[in-house]
Amino acid sequence: MFNKQYKISLMLSTVLLGSSLQAFDEVSEKFIFSLGVGAALTSTKFESGYSGWESGRANPEVGLATSFKLGYGVNERMSLYLFRDSSFVHGYSKAPKRETYGNCITGLGMNYHYKDSEFYSIYGLGMGQLSKLSEGESEAQRGLGVTLGLGCELASHLGFETTYMYINVDDDIKFATHSLQATLNYYFY
Repeated sequence: MFNKQYKISLMLSTVLLGSSLQAFDEVSEKFIFSLGVGAALTSTKFESGYSGWESGRANPEVGLATSFKLGYGVNERMSLYLFRDSSFVHGYSKAPKRETYGNCITGLGMNYHYKDSEFYSIYGLGMGQLSKLSEGESEAQRGLGVTLGLGCELASHLGFETTYMYINVDDDIKFATHSLQATLNYYFY
């Protein structure tokens, strides 16, 4: 049920954003699309054991960070978008097996560019999840996700972003994830 509603709202948002589409015209006040890749340092505290997981704080893990944004530049200083930020970790010290896990947030975000500066703030709120890459989305543990960060426009269309990603899941397995990400993002507008 949730997956179906999520997919419908994503498709509807894409249509609404695309209805006034003047894409890729060098003006950031219209349609934007961004892809980013980098590194993440992730620390997770498991509050209860689940299927062989141990309680306690897992050792900090270094992994891959990715970023995806699709939205609209409201004006020269503010952009609103749908986003998906992910930190991938190969095994947690408290997990029963050394498998690759994805800590992800999917939600609504905003970039706010400071006047006469190349710096901008990053804000996001959405659904956070922990999932094994070897399993489907239906097996993922879900909860609240928040992201905050700071970006720097290195060149036209290219930004370096540092973000703090927090996920709190109170599902079958209770845990809180803290992830610091550093990504290089390319913006199409």
